[in-house]
Amino acid sequence: MRQTFLLLIIAIIVVSLLVGAIYMVLRSLLDVVEDWQTARELKELKTEVSEQQQAQDQEHEIRLQNDCEHQWEGSLVGFPPGVCVRCGLEKTRPRGACDHVWRVEMKEVPGAVCETCGKQYHRAPSAI
Repeated sequence: MRQTFLLLIIAIIVVSLLVGAIYMVLRSLLDVVEDWQTARELKELKTEVSEQQQAQDQEHEIRLQNDCEHQWEGSLVGFPPGVCVRCGLEKTRPRGACDHVWRVEMKEVPGAVCETCGKQYHRAPSAI
């Protein structure tokens, strides 16, 4: 009786160890498959993002081709940073609906105003 009970306990332990080992192997295989799928999706997303970036770069180049020899620095008036002094276009297209075209606005405090949307920019006074 004792021998049968001991063999039964040993059999239960061995079976539970085998079931645990099989579970761990299957779980590892499932993790490998999930990692493979994630890597594939990430690669697809990277290619999609690079294509979108190339399209945006082309739009940006077309946007800046307006027969102006752009000068991005050297404004005596209060243009925002990165704006061409000659034509008023920004170096990079701003977020939002308006592609600002800045013009000088001479008031008490010189600044710039967008022709399209009316947004104003005034340079912060510098401490001398």
